[in-house]
Amino acid sequence: MRGKFCSLERARFRQGRVDPMDTKSTWNSLCEKYRYAPQKTDLRQPMSSGMIHVFGNSHAALFTGAPPSGNVVPKAKEKPRGRGYTERHPTLTFRTWFLGAVLAYNFFEKYLPKVKSHIEEKKEWFPPGTKILLMVGEIDCRLAIPKQAGLEPNRSSESLVEEVIDRFFRAGIELKNMGFEPIFFGMNPTTDPDYWFNPHTPRPGNESHQPDMREDWFKWGTPEERNSFCLIWNKYMKSKCEAHNFPFVSIYEHVVDENNLAKPEFYIDQIHMNHDRCIGFIVEEFKKANIDVRQS
Repeated sequence: MRGKFCSLERARFRQGRVDPMDTKSTWNSLCEKYRYAPQKTDLRQPMSSGMIHVFGNSHAALFTGAPPSGNVVPKAKEKPRGRGYTERHPTLTFRTWFLGAVLAYNFFEKYLPKVKSHIEEKKEWFPPGTKILLMVGEIDCRLAIPKQAGLEPNRSSESLVEEVIDRFFRAGIELKNMGFEPIFFGMNPTTDPDYWFNPHTPRPGNESHQPDMREDWFKWGTPEERNSFCLIWNKYMKSKCEAHNFPFVSIYEHVVDENNLAKPEFYIDQIHMNHDRCIGFIVEEFKKANIDVRQS
């Protein structure tokens, strides 16, 4: 209703029913009241590409600014702990769907059925051609793949990553066969736990130590090794997407330094990225992929 109301106000302005001298103050007050962020909008720009439904684990909150990545929309929990999805982003075409602690390795077998169940329950939200973004793989690159590398020391890093992606990518092909438009999002780098778990480390912003997070979540590999898997992931995933004509979007290069280490200012805790500091990169990279994510 908030988006509909603000759209009606814009229509009243175009029809000359709002005092043009008071447009800025009126629009800004409406934005504040309905939690819209005022922004310069050129009505001559192309229409946006429709709703993009983002499926994944807690990292998928990055797109809507839901907790733990922000507070733009209220917190939501995966089924059966909650309804499974957030409100849509107030200014962009994203809605987040939470699936729990998702692994890319077994996503096709274990979690794609959950995606299909959500689609079945909300058929009216998923007409043919709907864009579905899969944000999965952070746990794989931070924990599962580094652990497997230790168990199979003679196996190449490329082989380990490519096996996971080949298994995961089947979900995109299945969604395409169902009439949807799959999008894959690049891997985000993992952070240095020494930074976050050291109580004397100065924080660059409003980040906080999450008491439910444990140091053993980073027990496999070093930050450099884990992020080397992320680089391999993004390179191979991009090539898979190009071969199948699927969009691939990544903000990885924006959030690492010259040593391929995560910049902590773009994180809100040890593993989750900060929506407010990253959303500009997301909009920029979607634009490069010829996808307008602004609400029309």
